[in-house]
Amino acid sequence: MDDQQQRAVDNIMEDLKGFTKAEAEDIIKEVLMTKCLKKVWSVKNMTELTMEKLKEMKPGEVIATGSGTYPEVTDIQVKWVAVRGGGYHDWAIYCHSIDKSEEYIRTQGNKMFTKSVIKRLVPCNDEAYGLYRF
Repeated sequence: MDDQQQRAVDNIMEDLKGFTKAEAEDIIKEVLMTKCLKKVWSVKNMTELTMEKLKEMKPGEVIATGSGTYPEVTDIQVKWVAVRGGGYHDWAIYCHSIDKSEEYIRTQGNKMFTKSVIKRLVPCNDEAYGLYRF
């Protein structure tokens, strides 16, 4: 196992602390699905998100976007959009079907909630992750 894989395992183990077995199983399923998605997501101009970068962005500005196929439902394509919020440099990631516009996903999409998924889609330091809007 290389360093990147070990960090991923460490992040997952940290995420699972305090969850019931059923909750942990759901998280593991989402992480495994996202690991498969990592191979097909396309991210525009994404580097590690930091507090400094969030401060430079305007509320509502798109941080990153991507699209891919969910491996469990191979014929369904999805898109996701990471957006700077209107609060104190907060941000969130939303996803929906591939046929929806970026604006639709920003306003009607499903929010991502799992730390390992969030950090995998938008690499960020702990300070920036702390500003994620749950």
